Amino acid sequence: MLLIARAVSFGTRSDLKVREILAGLATGFLAPIREQVVRLARHQEEGYIRLYSAQLSRMSLDLPRLEKAINAVLEGVLQLI
Repeated sequence: MLLIARAVSFGTRSDLKVREILAGLATGFLAPIREQVVRLARHQEEGYIRLYSAQLSRMSLDLPRLEKAINAVLEGVLQLI
C-alpha cells in the first residue's frame, strides 16, 4: 500500500529513468523535475485550477488526454486523503 501511495503522489514523470523511479518508490523522494512543463494554481476567488505552460500550444491538441490523466491522478490522491 505504501508503494501505491507513493506512486500516486509522484504522478506522471516522463523525465525519470527506471532507477530513479525505483529509488523514489523505496525512499519516498524523487529527483527534482528537470524542466518545468506545467504549473497549476488555484486562486482564492476562483473555484477551479488554472494550468500554466509555455508548452501550451504543443499540448493543446492533447488536452483531452491530459485532462483524463490529471483526473486519474487526482482520483487516486483524493482516495488517500
